[in-house]
Amino acid sequence: MTEIYGANVPVSKVQLRIKLSNLVDKDTFSKSDPQVTVYCRNSTKSQWLEIDKTEVIMNNLNPEFAKPIEVDYFFEEEQQLKFVVYDIDDFTGKNTSKNDFLGEYITTLADIVNARNKRIKGRLLKIAHGDIIITAEEVSDSKKVVIYKFSAKKLDKKDLFGKSDPFFAVYRRVSGNGNDNLLLTYESEVIKNTLNPSWKKKEVKLAKISNSNIDEPLVFKIFDWNRNGDRDYIGEFETSIAELAAFKNKEFDVINVKKKAKKGRSYKNSGVFISEYCEVKEEYSFLDYLAGKTNFNLTIAIDFTASNKDPSNPSSLHYRNPSAYNEYQQAIYAVSRVLEVYSKDKQFPLYGFGAKFNNRVSHCFPLNGNEMQPKVFGIEGIMNAYAYTLRNVILYGPTNFAPTIKKVIAECEQKERTEGKGTNYHVLLIITDGKISDREETIRSIVKASFLPISIIIVGVGNDDFETMNELDADEVPLRDGTTVMNRDIVQFVPYRAVNAANDPKVLAKQVLYEIPEQFISYMKQNNIAPKQQMNPENSFISEYTPAFNRQDSFIAGKDSSFVLDPNASFMSTQSTTPAANTSTSRINSMYSHTAAQPYNPYPYAISQPSFPPPQYQNSVSVTQPVSPNQSVSVPQYQNSISVTQPVSNGSVSIPSTQAPQAYVYMQPPPYGYQVNGANPYAVPAYTAQAPYGVQYAYQYQVQPGQVQTQPQSPQSPNTSTTQ
Repeated sequence: MTEIYGANVPVSKVQLRIKLSNLVDKDTFSKSDPQVTVYCRNSTKSQWLEIDKTEVIMNNLNPEFAKPIEVDYFFEEEQQLKFVVYDIDDFTGKNTSKNDFLGEYITTLADIVNARNKRIKGRLLKIAHGDIIITAEEVSDSKKVVIYKFSAKKLDKKDLFGKSDPFFAVYRRVSGNGNDNLLLTYESEVIKNTLNPSWKKKEVKLAKISNSNIDEPLVFKIFDWNRNGDRDYIGEFETSIAELAAFKNKEFDVINVKKKAKKGRSYKNSGVFISEYCEVKEEYSFLDYLAGKTNFNLTIAIDFTASNKDPSNPSSLHYRNPSAYNEYQQAIYAVSRVLEVYSKDKQFPLYGFGAKFNNRVSHCFPLNGNEMQPKVFGIEGIMNAYAYTLRNVILYGPTNFAPTIKKVIAECEQKERTEGKGTNYHVLLIITDGKISDREETIRSIVKASFLPISIIIVGVGNDDFETMNELDADEVPLRDGTTVMNRDIVQFVPYRAVNAANDPKVLAKQVLYEIPEQFISYMKQNNIAPKQQMNPENSFISEYTPAFNRQDSFIAGKDSSFVLDPNASFMSTQSTTPAANTSTSRINSMYSHTAAQPYNPYPYAISQPSFPPPQYQNSVSVTQPVSPNQSVSVPQYQNSISVTQPVSNGSVSIPSTQAPQAYVYMQPPPYGYQVNGANPYAVPAYTAQAPYGVQYAYQYQVQPGQVQTQPQSPQSPNTSTTQ
């Protein structure tokens, strides 16, 4: 019998319900007979695989299909979905070429379940008109959990100088190639130095432990844990969730098969396993909280210590390869492209540690150079800030995790004070090449973080010894800070090369993210936080934000002509002056092409000088040097100075003809990846149909002493000014 490890268990199972409207009519003497075929793939490199089809609805341009499409939802995967609509003319299925194409729609399952009320609207593509509404409903069995309290007594002694360190593992029987195999579905915590362990009351998803079947035969195996990673077999027994739930304090003999065969009738057991309590219960699920719009905040911390070697050296883990990502870049991209969709504002704090930054060694410095606002926008901002930092810091040391963990703790506590508990959940991604220097302080910080809505992911790159990281993972032995034991398991460590991430980057995302939903649910339940009330379905929406896989079709830089995340690119890229009639493909070319990149500007808001100020602004002050926020522009004719709140670079500040203490700065739309004066980028109609890409926007920044007000104006054609 073979034991299989690493079962890929979905977070939930959802049904997708589809409604279409305003379809193109392809039939001459009647209306179209639509049907939707749904395809799925896990990356842009893989093939589309058909999941299922809806029924055919006859003679209808606004069909609502009764048959749902059932899909397994994996938080840690990028599950791309394609909905293709056909007017069915061949009902036999023998000659599908007769069917007429009515459009298609591509999104991700994460986009759907993360939308308000798990409902999105979209326009069918590659066709004149047509709309689609997709609603996700969670299958009720996905919400069921098993709550248990187990113990054991008189287990066999396995340690030479002690007793045993027992834990139990649960296996489900699966068939394959004519063999009966055991699939590992769950492991308990370790209880140290005892033959009579009492495990904590815990819960596990029914879908994970028994494939949502309470009658599924399960094999419980009890092991003795060893520090070197080995496990000594104590014994096993077989049962089911239904049997465990039927009786309290039910006892099972723990049988060591080899020992029984050797001793024969004289063998009784290797201990007794006691099911004190077991219950199957339906509770709030991860998707319930997503529907309530809980926001995920990703923070990234990158190791810039000297052990990584000089970035210009091809053997460096930070090597600046013009045609491929290094291990740091691949790890950043693999994780952030999955988590990006769960963030409301797509803004991510980005830190480095272990480098000389601004002529001093820093253990937590912002990669964008802004201590007050360390966030960058989107994957593009993350990747380009990293590339810029490599050229502007000196790799140094030592490797300290605690300062960054404390930063996340402080941000988490501040958000809980201002927005309330349950509104935000924080994920810290740390990428490092070896041992840490502040072990005790890091453990202390992790223990504190375990009481907060925080998960920590550690990715080890290179071939160094990661023994300390395995200790921080704490899957078997919880971390302690004095007498305080960590409240819950919040750390997941994965060595990059061990999972062969270079050949299949999405494997890394699976490994580091699959525990996040359970850690999230654990925090919410411990703090009795219910999902927030869902909004009216009629208010459901999907953001204009484009998913990562639609912005880049190739993982490796330099492989895709339409969009390149250049490892050597700066923060900004020049905006195109392409006419409004440009296609979306041209728009992507102009927005992301690194060949047009500008030199890095620490104040990344390009301010353009208008052709002339509006009539009420008869005077202007030229700015020949960059002006940072909160600096002043001298106004000699008024013997005054005016404070600016947005950076100015070779633009102008227009002064009103009256001597009021205010000024207006003219500005183009910001480059992709940046906010405008703290406003939500989605609220800025820079890329909507009403104002095609290439048409300038004029933003007025009204600056008054002690007060700042932002007044976005209506879009204008180039060389046209604003009037009040």
